Amino acid sequence: MKNLIHMLAGVFLTLGSLQAEEKINFPLSTATARKMNANPRETFVTEFGDANGPFKQIGAVFLNASGSDHFSVSVDNKTTGLSLGITDPNINLHVEYFVNEKGNGFGVVHKSAVVTDTPAVEKEPEDDRPSDHVALCASARWAIARCNTKLLEALLQAGLSINVPLDWDTQWTALHYAAVHNEPRAAKMLVENGADLDARCKYGKRPIDYAFEDGQMELCDALRKPDKNERNVGDYPEALLDELFLRSKDKEDEVRFLSLNGNDPNNEQLTYFRRFWPNVRARSQAQEIDRNAEPKGKAKTSYRDLKTKDYGIVVEIILKRTSDDTFDWSHREATGPSLAGGGNSGKISKKYGYWLKHSTSSWDE
Repeated sequence: MKNLIHMLAGVFLTLGSLQAEEKINFPLSTATARKMNANPRETFVTEFGDANGPFKQIGAVFLNASGSDHFSVSVDNKTTGLSLGITDPNINLHVEYFVNEKGNGFGVVHKSAVVTDTPAVEKEPEDDRPSDHVALCASARWAIARCNTKLLEALLQAGLSINVPLDWDTQWTALHYAAVHNEPRAAKMLVENGADLDARCKYGKRPIDYAFEDGQMELCDALRKPDKNERNVGDYPEALLDELFLRSKDKEDEVRFLSLNGNDPNNEQLTYFRRFWPNVRARSQAQEIDRNAEPKGKAKTSYRDLKTKDYGIVVEIILKRTSDDTFDWSHREATGPSLAGGGNSGKISKKYGYWLKHSTSSWDE
């Protein structure tokens, strides 16, 4: 108990003197900027005594200047009360405690600004993550950034959900954070404990996508999936098509006239694309019209269906195999025959058990 009280007091005594551990050089690389964004702001950790695990969480508390500065932490069914005042009304502290069997361990302090109520411009999706998980997220982000796998194990035992996002805005899971921070040991530990290798964040990316983009080969090995036989859609692996197009259904009701390598897709391919573009049709079903000759405001594009007269856009997909495990690809969408569209292109390769895009670019016409 004596060690615990010293630890709690020491957390606050050292809070003001702790400085950032990493020197940031400018201009920032993409990887460095991503890590800065992933780091919990104003998070400090102090170690006391024999800080060797395993650790268990023995308490947590929120402190602020409004009077909520008295708290209790239970150890072996005993309770200690400390009153450590905060004078700044604009500061909140969230403190968590992890100890080993000797009563030594970590004090984790998360410092944040008091958020004042402001009128909401648009209602955001409600955060439906379990409260026990949310309370541990900041510590988990710190543990991953510092590759403190012992603390991370303690957090998982304390109620951290391994596949629930640690950040609501980005939807990054613990494994995403390990990838962003290039921590292969943390990634391996999470994978061994059931982390979802295919979890997608808000931006549609898996942990492997961040690791591969940043050229972190050791991390990619830690995230490797076993190769398996793949189902084909015509001449193309279905998983390859999923990676390129499955998340492009922003306008599901829009009519699309599709060509694949300059030809109409076959029935099997059309059935596949209708999973996310329900109104996709063969390119040959579209006729090109003079929009200026149509009644004002009626022609939405220069293309309409020969039979139904539905207006739609032309989608041109190119997929060319350049080796056993690599394709060149491009995806163009247009509302008219010239200077009325745009698209993106690149390469996609089978590596580490995934289909991974690289060398990508985009254009407007």
